[in-house]
Amino acid sequence: MVHINDRKLLRFIQVMPVVIIAVATFLIIVVMFRDNRLEANENLATLRQDYLLQQKIRIQQEVDSVYRQISYEKKQTEDALKLDLKARIYEAHRIATAIYEKNKEKSEQEITKRITTALRALHFNEGRGYYFIYKMDGTNVMLPPLPHMEGTSRWDMQDSRGAYITRDVINIAKNKGEGYHSWWFFKPGNQQRDHEKVGFIKYFSPMKWMIGTGEYVDSFEKNIQDKLLARISEIRYGSNGYVFVLDENGVIKAHQDKSIINTNRMNLRDKEGNEYIKNIINKAKSGGGFIRYHSLFKPMSIDDSEKVSYVRWFGDWNWTIGTGFYIKDSEIYLAIKEKTIKQQNSDELLKLLIYSAILAFVMTLVAALLSRKVASRFQSFQSKISQDFSELENAKNTMQRLALYDSLTDLPNRLQFTQLLRQAITESDKTGNLLAVILVGLDDFKKINDLYGHFVGDKLLTILSREFEAILDPGDSVCRFGGDEFIFCIQNLHSKDEVERKIAVIQGVFSEAQLINNVQIKSSCSVGVSCYPEDSFSAEEAMSNADISLYRAKSDKKGTVIFFNSAIAKQLEYDFKLESELKGALGRDEISLVYQPQICTSSGKMIGVEALCRWNNQALGFVSPVEFIDVAERIDLIHSIGQFVVEKACSDIVAAYPNGDDAVKLSVNISPKQLKLKHFADDFHNTILRSGIDISRVTIEITENVLLEDQASVTPILHELRELGFSISLDDFGTGFSSLSYLNNLPINEIKIDRSFIDKILISDQSDTLVKAILAIGQSCGMKVVAEGVETIEQYHKLLDYQCDLVQGYYFDKPLELGLLEERTEQHWKNKCSSSK
Repeated sequence: MVHINDRKLLRFIQVMPVVIIAVATFLIIVVMFRDNRLEANENLATLRQDYLLQQKIRIQQEVDSVYRQISYEKKQTEDALKLDLKARIYEAHRIATAIYEKNKEKSEQEITKRITTALRALHFNEGRGYYFIYKMDGTNVMLPPLPHMEGTSRWDMQDSRGAYITRDVINIAKNKGEGYHSWWFFKPGNQQRDHEKVGFIKYFSPMKWMIGTGEYVDSFEKNIQDKLLARISEIRYGSNGYVFVLDENGVIKAHQDKSIINTNRMNLRDKEGNEYIKNIINKAKSGGGFIRYHSLFKPMSIDDSEKVSYVRWFGDWNWTIGTGFYIKDSEIYLAIKEKTIKQQNSDELLKLLIYSAILAFVMTLVAALLSRKVASRFQSFQSKISQDFSELENAKNTMQRLALYDSLTDLPNRLQFTQLLRQAITESDKTGNLLAVILVGLDDFKKINDLYGHFVGDKLLTILSREFEAILDPGDSVCRFGGDEFIFCIQNLHSKDEVERKIAVIQGVFSEAQLINNVQIKSSCSVGVSCYPEDSFSAEEAMSNADISLYRAKSDKKGTVIFFNSAIAKQLEYDFKLESELKGALGRDEISLVYQPQICTSSGKMIGVEALCRWNNQALGFVSPVEFIDVAERIDLIHSIGQFVVEKACSDIVAAYPNGDDAVKLSVNISPKQLKLKHFADDFHNTILRSGIDISRVTIEITENVLLEDQASVTPILHELRELGFSISLDDFGTGFSSLSYLNNLPINEIKIDRSFIDKILISDQSDTLVKAILAIGQSCGMKVVAEGVETIEQYHKLLDYQCDLVQGYYFDKPLELGLLEERTEQHWKNKCSSSK
């Protein structure tokens, strides 16, 4: 029965896709046909609306463009008039000057006659323009329109509004030499309204004359209007587009048909009896806009004069500006466009139907072929699904193991160890027995990786993992804590002696070398231990305390075992606090400088100081440089602190002891990390230059370990510094692996005897011998020798006998703040030296 149902299901799967595709294709074709028709109708309607809108936008833009052009010309009218008048006067002035220069030996009457004769004949602005000349007392010399006035005084001449014209223009000539003036006159034959006239006047110094001319503003403006209207009449766009201008009385000022220009059409009616010219003007005056009407003017290419125009009023000249398009033009264009769109739409629909039919056939054929393959694969899928479920179950188990075990060593990882430790703690609470968490860290594991490769390192971890498992007692566990660290959970202990014996067993694993890749690998370990419930109360705290103890063990001495205690916790807390506070020390202005004097044994004078850094923190109090300098190097703060020390020390010393002969010298300590910084020599040199202190006064102190760690890279830097003029001092000499070779090869010109030798110079023959040897080395190499830590008269006396160059220490003075240092007099140091002799 089940077999029959499966056969029906397979048959259904084969047939149904074909049927569904056929029905769906038919429905899609019907819907597409309907949508195509609707879309075509919508497109035609949109086309008509868009085209008419575009036409309206275009005619509005044309009118706005002409309006802007007219506005610009109107605005420029007075400026253009003034420039024209000025040019005319300058031309007349040149003519008068040329005539005067040519005839200056002649009489004044003769020169006057020749100049007026030349200028009287000159007319411009369609004959309206002429030149006039006045003496500075108001006597008219030349007035072409009224020659009978020449030779008479026009001092009291007034314009139509009562202004004294002659006085005003003479004042302009006297005070400014030239300038514009305006006055009002009635035009000849028109006494109804006075008109503004603008003139330009220029002083003619050879004859003490004023030469001038003028022009009516509206007359000049009329010239500009005529030119502008002529240009507007020539504007054409599109097939039948032109621009027209009407005045407020209905007179056509600009038009395509030049025969009707300057004719009055105010009362003209269209074929429907509307006074359309009057309507156009009223529309423009009321704010402008679009107006529809029948125009009596129409092109030969159309048979209907109905038109839509856009009109706008130009109030300054009382003009109506307009243009439009004929409705018939739009109808013809739209009819052609609609026919084209309909034909394109029909063609596209036919193509769509053909493509749809082909697609339906192909899809049906493909569906039939695919349906036949479904049956053959149906059963294989059933078996495949069963197989996949089995693989998923296996993958799940693998993932669970990966989540709890380390992939390299196959030991439990930290997550599982935490669970095991919690269970052990619960058991410890029940039994009352001691529980130990032992964290083992391999010493110098990185060196093994670097020297022999990661394969050897990984192999070593795997071998150790197996050996650790071998030494476990029942109930104990070990896991890979991370990197080169393993952590043990040891249960059922009764005393720390048992813990120590267990640690000894763990350390025994490292007693013999491991042969890996034909290489004998000898390794060791450091151990941190935390005991529950003595110093921890949870699994996480026990692991954390063991980690802290391991960190302390590696910091103190590799290969040691440290049990966690409260002192370790406090020290770690202090270290974290110190590091945190140090990061903001410069910003809080907590770092300061003191200066320890360096005394010349031969003169008893202070010839130099060593700048020493001090840190006084509000939370930690005074922190020794021995503590915070190491931390600063570790967290990369040494560069900023070192830069601060150099800048501050140089500015202090050069301010207190200005440059000059025998000026106090300055020694500054430079960290190895600073010295190896890129461009250190240039940066240090620039800092010293900015401070203003002479380079020859500055000594750079370095320690021997700088040379031991990386002499090859340090040597060029020291040479560069010496070439720049700095002195180089080798600090703590004799405490490291001292080598005479680098004293000979390096540019060192001063060595400092470490205070540990000075402390024992009076009680230890060995120290006394070393001091004498160092002094002998310095003298033989031509180096100054400085003894540090001189605290007693006897020590100073001994060094004086050995002819040590410089001494410093608490016998002379402790490191002093700058103010106290300045208070110390030269006699103070001499007294100290003489009291010891």
